[in-house]
Amino acid sequence: MEPLKTERHDYGSAHAYADAWRKWMADTHAWYAFHHMMAAQMVSGAPSMTNGTGAPQAAPQPAVTVTAAGVRVGTSTYTIPSFARRILAELIDCVFTFAIKIIFVYLLIEFDILDLSRYERLINDHADLQTLIDITHELFPLEVIGKILCSLLEAYLISYGFGGLPPGQTPGKNIMGLTVISCHQVFPVVGNPRQVHVSGLLRVPFRHSLQRSLFKNVLVNSLIPLSSIVYVFNYNRALYDVTANTIVVRRQ
Repeated sequence: MEPLKTERHDYGSAHAYADAWRKWMADTHAWYAFHHMMAAQMVSGAPSMTNGTGAPQAAPQPAVTVTAAGVRVGTSTYTIPSFARRILAELIDCVFTFAIKIIFVYLLIEFDILDLSRYERLINDHADLQTLIDITHELFPLEVIGKILCSLLEAYLISYGFGGLPPGQTPGKNIMGLTVISCHQVFPVVGNPRQVHVSGLLRVPFRHSLQRSLFKNVLVNSLIPLSSIVYVFNYNRALYDVTANTIVVRRQ
């Protein structure tokens, strides 16, 4: 038997070879996601994307499969939001977070836990840099507690929702039409760089949402305006999205 002969292709440069390799990887991932989604629809009996008349159905539901461990995993197609939309959602959430901290401090004062008279020396004529450092050091534990409380609230909203907010949305994300979903695998849609196939749990577990919110509020948001550098991963995912297996997408 003659050995299989392969034709070698001259790409001309390492940059051209890298571009060809990236295109091959994107096509491979897209085909894998397509076959995975079609297989999930066949197993779960999910309807097709049309209603029989050629008109698309509104808000398609994720195709659901059950793993060997009994975990329900959904696969669907989503649109990736722009960087500006994510930043605006974060700024709106910062307003709500600031209001929560104001209420928290007010309650501490109302129950005589925090004495503001101790900080009057900050506004007198004898205040200096050391005074500012001392007061900042005294207020630091309150700031950390406030961030933890806001992280718990955000994690609860992402995992369970509250009132008119469905799971996966904070006030800012709801206003900007965004939602946080579980993401174990993500593949691009060929021909549309703004759309992706996402496979993940049907709802973000509270453990993952708490990890995400603590990472963002306690660590990342303390570095404003440098916090924007965390949006360096594919599909505008932040560092805390990758570590918590989540992704922010446009609401369907």
